[in-house]
Amino acid sequence: MLAIAIELALIAPRAMRLLKKGRLLTAMLEENRRLTNHELEILRESQAETRALLRPYRSVARYLRNPLVVALLASYRRRSRAGAVVRPGAVEGDQLAG
Repeated sequence: MLAIAIELALIAPRAMRLLKKGRLLTAMLEENRRLTNHELEILRESQAETRALLRPYRSVARYLRNPLVVALLASYRRRSRAGAVVRPGAVEGDQLAG
């Protein structure tokens, strides 16, 4: 029984230090969790702002991805590479197109 009491007396300071370090570690983890949540909230707000700012550009991009618009732009590109000249007032396929 005396040996157990002596061992407890020798282990007690180490156990107290471990408890103190455990509490300190828990406090640090809680602070890091709080900071991380705060940063995530800032990121969410920033993403919402970016989405709102890009909304007009998305509609333009959606319009430009329309197959008819893509074909029209490709036609203009082919005509400009071929050196075709269109007189003022003429449209593609018109008799006035050169």
